[in-house]
Amino acid sequence: MKKENLIVVSAMVMFAILFGTACQKDGDEPEFKKEVGENSIIFYSPDTSNVKKCISKSNIIYRYSSVMMENSFGDTRQYKTLRIRIRNGEPIQEWFCEDISAGYFGIFDYICQDGDEDGEKYGGYYRWEDLKRITQRDMDDLITNCKTGAPETGFHIPNEDELEALYFYLFRNDDRNGFIALKLNYDGFYDKSLAKFDHPDNAYIWINSNRNKYHPNPENFVGSMAMWPKRKNGELNFGYTNNTELYLNVRLMRTLKDSQW
Repeated sequence: MKKENLIVVSAMVMFAILFGTACQKDGDEPEFKKEVGENSIIFYSPDTSNVKKCISKSNIIYRYSSVMMENSFGDTRQYKTLRIRIRNGEPIQEWFCEDISAGYFGIFDYICQDGDEDGEKYGGYYRWEDLKRITQRDMDDLITNCKTGAPETGFHIPNEDELEALYFYLFRNDDRNGFIALKLNYDGFYDKSLAKFDHPDNAYIWINSNRNKYHPNPENFVGSMAMWPKRKNGELNFGYTNNTELYLNVRLMRTLKDSQW
């Protein structure tokens, strides 16, 4: 970790919290470990020994779809999406299979990789200070059905619970319907204060944090993120930063009902 002042939270929370299975033990609480240094880090890593037995690959169902999204220049682009569910269960998650490219949400302060000026390959990199001003109505106005042109509502920047659900859906399923299908961008993030991309070999996306209680001074950070390591079966991590000069990728998702499957 460098001067970007990340506080990383390693998160593997029980799947039963979200889906009501019997796999979680009553009274389970995260175990905390604190390391103090130039960049203080607080981890919480609940026991997941039972979680690994909760979901078998045969009980996960995938379905691909697509939506159209209009950028700030009036151009439209088709994005492939992946719908994931447990057999005969809810909720159903639908994730964009790639990061949002450059020039969306009325935001013109973005960064792209060299040779990828529009962010078509690696996605655009945005600041949280700009993203947090986007309303759900703003988002709904940008995304439409590819065939009918009707609005596709409900897509948003995910929170920790939604990412944890995705993590357990795909737990140890590093195949064409898993991490590979979601095309995670393992090129780190851009730190404008250092004028460079940093922490390559990890995928970073912004999240809407709903776990500020795990930060010792929540008023001191400006944004929350998720990090997915490149190595197979690597752990999902959450981090908090007070660096306003970080630019990360954006990945959208929504939750569907059974009738929408």
